[in-house]
Amino acid sequence: MGRKRWFRAFVERLLMEQFGVTELMVDADGDVPFHRGSSACWVSVESRGPLGVRVWAVAAGGVRPTAAVLREVNDLNGCAALAKVVLEHGRVVVELRLPADQVTRRSLERACGHVLGLADDVGGLFTVYGGSTPFPVPSQAG
Repeated sequence: MGRKRWFRAFVERLLMEQFGVTELMVDADGDVPFHRGSSACWVSVESRGPLGVRVWAVAAGGVRPTAAVLREVNDLNGCAALAKVVLEHGRVVVELRLPADQVTRRSLERACGHVLGLADDVGGLFTVYGGSTPFPVPSQAG
């Protein structure tokens, strides 16, 4: 088994343990989607360039790149220690990357929790600028 294949299998095994499942849902890009709160999240195994994992979430969509929005993104990145916030194609995305040699069950679990938490925290902020969260904000749900 090649190094890239082994690493993907390793990450998938960690995710199955984390989510308490025996089979993962994998999308057409090979990413593992999951969600909690108002954010849509994925874990991607990065095999182009250095091996690693990208944990990312769409915090809000339909956001226009105005000066005020870009200031918010810059301010968030100034405060965020581990993850970064980007505006790409009208979506506010929160992401955190782990190099392969730092991927353990605990680091992956913490990365998922950190990205989910930050995405949930900032998603509602961008609704002020005309965006919407992928899922209803829990306090607004039914």
